[in-house]
Amino acid sequence: MTRRGPNTQLIEGARNLGQSKGFLDVGAAAGEGLKGYSDNSQNTASKKQKQIDENQNIANKVNTFMSKMKSDVDFTGFSPAETASMRNFLVAERSRYAEAAKAISRLDDASSPEYMQYVDIMQGVNNSFTNLADQIKGYKTAKAGYAEDQYNGILSDGNDPTINYQAAHMYGFYDANKDGKSDDRYDAPLLIKEGGNIAFNINGSEIMFNDFSPLIVKDYKAIDSILKSNESVYKKGSSLNQADISIYKNQLSSLLRNQDSLASVISDFNDQLPMDDIIWEPASKGFDINAVRTKVINRITQGYIDSANKGKAEKESKAQASRDAANQRSKVTILADGRKAQIIGDFHYINDKPVSKEEYYEIIRNNSKVDLNKL
Repeated sequence: MTRRGPNTQLIEGARNLGQSKGFLDVGAAAGEGLKGYSDNSQNTASKKQKQIDENQNIANKVNTFMSKMKSDVDFTGFSPAETASMRNFLVAERSRYAEAAKAISRLDDASSPEYMQYVDIMQGVNNSFTNLADQIKGYKTAKAGYAEDQYNGILSDGNDPTINYQAAHMYGFYDANKDGKSDDRYDAPLLIKEGGNIAFNINGSEIMFNDFSPLIVKDYKAIDSILKSNESVYKKGSSLNQADISIYKNQLSSLLRNQDSLASVISDFNDQLPMDDIIWEPASKGFDINAVRTKVINRITQGYIDSANKGKAEKESKAQASRDAANQRSKVTILADGRKAQIIGDFHYINDKPVSKEEYYEIIRNNSKVDLNKL
């Protein structure tokens, strides 16, 4: 005989009961049993419904506030480690926002200090998300610009190497194994600080992205202006007077007022504008920028003076050569037979054809009649 468990016995008992009285609707029976109790507890039911309504009302308020939270941060183009840093910040800030939203949903007085405190928290979180999104966009643009400028070779040699080193690390370009190539998939030491501000931990120092100044680029416009002025004074072919010198110095003062332009002129164009004895350094290192600017202006101005004098000398040399050639060239003599006779230097010509000196004078003797009116 097979042993039957208690569950089997209960099921069979219920079946036997059902055969005689019909199956029992347990749910309906329980409902009927509780109906009388419920009817006698309307106050409790009302209180419970109020609680449900209040919680739902709070949930609706929270959801309304949460729907206003900004978090449209673009993670594309970042390594997993960099993305994790940003996501951790967003998760923490989202929690702060949610807690404030829950707390404010329980307050009815929108003018109370406590209410305003939670509003400030939520607004601060939204502001930090907006700021982070803007800075990420700016960072990605700056990173692309840095890479392109390095590739095209337009970054100035006047840059502080320390700043250039920091930029390479900020943008994820550096040479860890010293092979002369930037390592692939390098994670920038990215930090997200309070307020959604981007920072970078470089050798133990935190550098804020918004505080990082762009690197200096080669100022081709400045050097082009200087070289054109130099060419102009040379072609003019006359020495510069004091008025001219003052004008050029004023032009250079305006052109090199910008420190980046000055740094580039000193550092980047030594072939066209020798500045071997002048080194550019940032003012933070005690570098007297005004004194160096004056030295550079005087150097370039002296170059203008030298070019003007050289142009004048060459112009006068050409003029003298022209005069000497004219003096060596005799006038054309029309002979009686209509031919032209002329001496140019040591050469003799009849009708522009070179002849020997003897032949030339033989022809002259045979043409005693010369039309002097046509000389």
